[in-house]
Amino acid sequence: PMVARIERPAPTYVDGISGATQAADKARDIRYFVQELEGTRWSRQRAFLHPGSGLFHESTFAVPYVIFSAKQVQEQRGNSLHPTRLVLSEASECSVLALLFFCGHMRVDHGRCLILLDEWVSVRSGSIAVGALVEKMRLELDAILLKKIQEPAVQIGRLPVVQALVELIDTDGMGK
Repeated sequence: PMVARIERPAPTYVDGISGATQAADKARDIRYFVQELEGTRWSRQRAFLHPGSGLFHESTFAVPYVIFSAKQVQEQRGNSLHPTRLVLSEASECSVLALLFFCGHMRVDHGRCLILLDEWVSVRSGSIAVGALVEKMRLELDAILLKKIQEPAVQIGRLPVVQALVELIDTDGMGK
């Protein structure tokens, strides 16, 4: 998947008039990780945002994942320990709901109330019922999109599942 996991640095605190407050993260301290196939197994690899990315200087994120459109390996001159680095281009924040309904293979672990996407993105469902509902909705959406691909003239905008999905994403799951 073209999804990078965001890892924030350990919190730091500064003294203020009303006591200690958490200092804002610095963009250069935020780390990004992607899943890369090495031989026959997947591994976690550190990645960097391209300096031209709109998120390059960003230090606050609403979600722990970003999506990106391309990745490339760049040579680092003068760094014999790490001669190359993986650079992500055109990165953007993506809502968890959009990831759940459009990103990779979904597996729901009902015992741990966990939804896994490509065994990389993990989202807590909160309950078995929510996990089952998301799983059922995703299966229906996949079937609708497959039918749309096979028959482009089919109108899907008025289908209840599509309307519910649009409302979920528009309102970030909070409803009207």
